[in-house]
Amino acid sequence: MNRQLARLAAAAACVTMLLTTQAPGYSTRDFADGVNFNSNASPSVQESQINDYRQMRDQLDVKVDSGNVRVLRTDQKALLNDFVTELVEVKNVNPRELRGLARTICRKEGGDADVLYDKVAKKNYIVVVCPNFQLPYVRKTLQALDQEWIKEVNDGSWILYYKGKNRDVRNVMDILQFYRTPDWVSDFDDPNNAVVILDQPCIAPLINRGFKEVDIPPSVVTLETEIYEVDTQNDLGVGFDFESWKNGPGRALWELIWWDYDGNDVETIFPGSVPMDGEDWGRFRSYDVTVTTAYLDFLQSRGKARLVNRAFMAVKSGMTADLAAVDEIASLEIRSALPGANPGATPSSISGDSIYQLSELYKRYYEDGKVFPSLPSLLAQQDTGAATAADVINALMAFLEDVIHVSAEASVQLRNELSGKAADGYISYGDCRSTRVPAPAILNTFRDRTLQYLESGQVGILLSVLPVVGLETANLSLALDISEVAGLTPSNQPIIEHRYVASSFDIADGQPLILGGITRTATVTSRNGIPFLSDLPMWAGGFLFGRDLTTRRAKEIIVKVTPRFKVHAMDGGDIPEPIATAKMIVEGKKDLKIPQTAFGFDQWLLDDLAR
Repeated sequence: MNRQLARLAAAAACVTMLLTTQAPGYSTRDFADGVNFNSNASPSVQESQINDYRQMRDQLDVKVDSGNVRVLRTDQKALLNDFVTELVEVKNVNPRELRGLARTICRKEGGDADVLYDKVAKKNYIVVVCPNFQLPYVRKTLQALDQEWIKEVNDGSWILYYKGKNRDVRNVMDILQFYRTPDWVSDFDDPNNAVVILDQPCIAPLINRGFKEVDIPPSVVTLETEIYEVDTQNDLGVGFDFESWKNGPGRALWELIWWDYDGNDVETIFPGSVPMDGEDWGRFRSYDVTVTTAYLDFLQSRGKARLVNRAFMAVKSGMTADLAAVDEIASLEIRSALPGANPGATPSSISGDSIYQLSELYKRYYEDGKVFPSLPSLLAQQDTGAATAADVINALMAFLEDVIHVSAEASVQLRNELSGKAADGYISYGDCRSTRVPAPAILNTFRDRTLQYLESGQVGILLSVLPVVGLETANLSLALDISEVAGLTPSNQPIIEHRYVASSFDIADGQPLILGGITRTATVTSRNGIPFLSDLPMWAGGFLFGRDLTTRRAKEIIVKVTPRFKVHAMDGGDIPEPIATAKMIVEGKKDLKIPQTAFGFDQWLLDDLAR
């Protein structure tokens, strides 16, 4: 008994010494700083209930006749081990470089280690407290590592800070998971689109090669877009067109000319002729009846196509671009162009594969302030224990169902896909990137962008495109919205008529795409004529001095899109080719070719065919 008490007293003294010598804020981790390891954390005392004596009977199944039972507690080795102390001198390396390793080894058996500087003898030591059986191994380890080049923070790992050049570095890292080792550790610097990588030095050539192959400029498609408005006029005018007549033959009506010539004048008509005596006078008045009658007849006119907007849109693969021709209005009310239609529904059936990633879709709505928190913050809650993978999936599904309004069938499909990716109990950013949202939901996002124009008091034409470019063809999701003022409410607020169509197409390089079928009709009734007289009733001859004009305009919107692919533009040029050519000419890097003919009309007219 006395021997056991002595042993306990010695252990208590050792623990007291360690507690009194350790620095404030000392970490209780059992591994050194900067050491990479891949292992699951041991359960805490609270989780394991190792010191809950109330559970002892159930854990050990102790019976009345079991007699004395001795229990070995792995978290109380200080009560069982025979501890010794020793000063291990280090002659070459700074002892703090070995302190972390010494602590890691000693703490496995309940001991500890720290640094001791002998300023009098000018010697450095590492004080170790460990069981007697462990001391020889600790001593030999520290002596073997007593080298000048030893640095605790330099454990042989390779560190790289890489800043993305052409793509989102998170997307690049998702692909580079095949270029790494199991010891891979990384962290993102999102404001700078950069990442810090910690891995083995042998993997450096492979990762550098991966960045070179993956971080390339995205494929670009230049869309030469032309929006035409074709007017189908049906104008009928009855009565006297005073406005046109006033500026036409009416200018010469009742024209009166007085003229005379006196033969006694000194000068003659023809130079060098003999002067003649005499005089003459005359009076002239005219009225052109045949010309004026054209403005009393029925009038009819026809319209032609009008170019509303033309632009070159350079769009990166997977990105959205808009082309708008809109007008500002003061206030508005929105109603559907189709009677009885659901304003939140897309009135068109589409086909084609989905091209929107869940991560990009969530990011778009987060930037618009419609969802919170950001996707990286939501996923990071799994690391802190604030949320499980199931909680993250529920949050993502709430976003898809409540904000994007995916169908019930798509909701089930997406939930099953996310649950399958979370089989290991974790949802990563790469899992969200690889999850594709069905195409109908993508077109709903186009419609949300359109409504933002309407809510801001703008009406007109809005074209939204989203291409995914391949080597030879591309998939293009296109949405066309037409909005116009259709009338006024009793409170004199404009009523906006809204037409919307969206679909997906497979397009080829240089092959034009024509989209039409959306029409809008405007009816305008006006009256013009001679002031006061045109206000007379028709039976009183008012049609002789003015007319009522009813104008009906049926306009069809035609969109022509000509794609030009630029796949893997390694030179980083994302601007359209015509603009790039003009820029080179201005900078003097390229000469303007002179047409072969004098005027060059044949070349300019056939320029589109040559391309």
